[in-house]
Amino acid sequence: MKNKYRKYRKYVFFLDRFPYIVFLIVAGLTVWLFMNIDQRLDLSFFSPQERQAAAVSSEVVVTSPAEDQVFNLRHRETVPIEVRASDIEDVESVVIVSIDGQVVQIFTDPPYAFEWEPEDEGEYMLDVEAADMDERTIGSSDTVTFRVNFVSPGW
Repeated sequence: MKNKYRKYRKYVFFLDRFPYIVFLIVAGLTVWLFMNIDQRLDLSFFSPQERQAAAVSSEVVVTSPAEDQVFNLRHRETVPIEVRASDIEDVESVVIVSIDGQVVQIFTDPPYAFEWEPEDEGEYMLDVEAADMDERTIGSSDTVTFRVNFVSPGW
């Protein structure tokens, strides 16, 4: 009797393995589908840091000097520069002030104001940018052009 039992178990019908076959097909299709969707869709919403950076934008306005303002300066006088940046209180950020492409001041906290002493007379272009700590721009001002003239003291 033992011999008969062994012969019977020797042959296994393919439907006996049906659950295993279905599992492998489903797992393979899932991996293939995920790979195709991952390449075609923007899945950055899974990253909360990206979402925060995208949601932050700032309005940066130069309040002084005004556009095309002329400063008649005596020796060692300065140009007052003031900037207003809104909507950056909740984000670690910096405000970068550049004159003619050269960074002259970096602020981490308000008030965004300082006195700038020009070396030469002439026309200058002022740009201000707000950036987060990853150096991504979250706001920038329009370029403000102003002129500096040196005058001699009238004793």
